[in-house]
Amino acid sequence: MYSKKILTRIMLCLLAVVSMFTVVGCKKDPTPISESYIFDKQLNSIRYYFEQGYPDDWTLKAGNDGNYIKKIEQYADGSKNQYITDCGLVAQLSPTANADKVKYSVYSLKYPFMRATGGDFLLGLVGKSADYPLEFNNLFIEDEENNPRAAFVWSQEIEDTQESIKSTTVYYNKITFQKVPYTFTVDGVDWKGMMFVTVSKEGFYVITFEAAADAWDANYSTMEKMLKDFRMRGWETRE
Repeated sequence: MYSKKILTRIMLCLLAVVSMFTVVGCKKDPTPISESYIFDKQLNSIRYYFEQGYPDDWTLKAGNDGNYIKKIEQYADGSKNQYITDCGLVAQLSPTANADKVKYSVYSLKYPFMRATGGDFLLGLVGKSADYPLEFNNLFIEDEENNPRAAFVWSQEIEDTQESIKSTTVYYNKITFQKVPYTFTVDGVDWKGMMFVTVSKEGFYVITFEAAADAWDANYSTMEKMLKDFRMRGWETRE
């Protein structure tokens, strides 16, 4: 009986050693990205775990060393909270010939919102959540003086119901977004906007299309094509 126990222990030890070497032997480098891209130009944001394609005749604006252009450091009510210690405007792209009238912006909210769903966060952005007071027009702006967009109006009313939240759902590049349009003015000129929200491994992304009303139709399809060339990343490397 004793010899059987010894033999069993030896076999278990050998099995453990073999398993260890198998795991080590099978360890590979990060999986290379081999999928196709719409645009040749790609912003590869290692810090914020996403890639964004854009046309050759568009210009990229980004923060120093890949950091935020503008950081969001507090809730819309002025209070600080652990959930927004790592959030802000990461990248902004515009057609080189029309930069003052068209803006495609990417915001990263990298901190993990442990309990928030995409619907919870959407309600916070449209001002319908006391738990996540991240009112879009008070925080998701590029103005260093924190001036909200003038005459801002959501073009679609969002309620705290599953049906209302579901009505905003769209899909781009196999990613689920919540989509809500809005309007505002800049120096008395009418502008249109579209907000897209999606859940990431690290938190959330908010992507916006914004353009002067007379430039919206000519640029919307390009911005939508750019959204189709947006992807979230982990540790993969491009081939």
